[in-house]
Amino acid sequence: MNPRRLLPAAAAMAAAGAAVMVANRPPAADGMLSVTFLDVGQGDAAVVRTPNGLTLAVDTGRSTSNSDLSRSVVAPHLRSLGVSRLDGLLVTHSDDDHAGGAESLLGLLSPKSLLLPAPVAGQPEDAAAAVASRRKPDASVRLRWLSRGQTVQLGPKVRLQVLNPSTERTDGDEATDNNRSLVLRLTYGTRSILMEADAEGEAERDMLQSGLPVRSDVLKVSHHGSRSASTEAWLNAVRPAYAVISVGRRNRYGHPHPTVLTALRQCGAQVYRTDRNGNVSVRTDGTRLTLATQRGRAASGATP
Repeated sequence: MNPRRLLPAAAAMAAAGAAVMVANRPPAADGMLSVTFLDVGQGDAAVVRTPNGLTLAVDTGRSTSNSDLSRSVVAPHLRSLGVSRLDGLLVTHSDDDHAGGAESLLGLLSPKSLLLPAPVAGQPEDAAAAVASRRKPDASVRLRWLSRGQTVQLGPKVRLQVLNPSTERTDGDEATDNNRSLVLRLTYGTRSILMEADAEGEAERDMLQSGLPVRSDVLKVSHHGSRSASTEAWLNAVRPAYAVISVGRRNRYGHPHPTVLTALRQCGAQVYRTDRNGNVSVRTDGTRLTLATQRGRAASGATP
């Protein structure tokens, strides 16, 4: 995929404010919000299912000439849940380990909405828009740009809050794709799950300065546990009870970095890793939160 062939669309940017997604099927019987972080090796992909029946994918894993993880992992998982069409596909940024399988997933599960990080003022449009660069534009897929301060309402008491990127740029910003990543805080009742994509230390400091709430029960750790993120100030503000690291076995980057693992444990988080635990699933009824893994440990509790 050519990461710089952009969809036309600065003019398509959604205005800041609340947006609503409405399910076309009956509410889920158990009334639970679930997020499953899929084992896609050295990459990211997650599936969100809401109590009112919406299903969204957040990132797609890597695609190469030999392997397309959206076809081999993400789509089969969704179909095992009975999903034939996605309500939304969110691509946090254009790195291949997050967006590489987007083209396949667009074709296989025809999402109703494609949600991308809004461009930063004074900078080129974020290359995440290239996820559809090889697919003929489909008028049935609604393109939506997300930026800091927006909220997507996913049903009663379920909200997706956008913490990053900001559409403003100040001197000294490193306007990299990582720091433009969509950072999402999903809340249901009193429980919260924060998905940090690949946001680095600069973006973490910027989010803290914004004053938006970041405290969360579960943190999907940024950048596969790279030491370029998970700063002390950030972890002290988020204070997760559980931390999930999406990471490949014996990866050549040394992820997760030992200093990040130490910092997570020092802030009181129980750490789960897709390379060791396989898929990691979080479920909550808005009060009680449980975490289950494909292999190994599980946890539950009404986290304070």
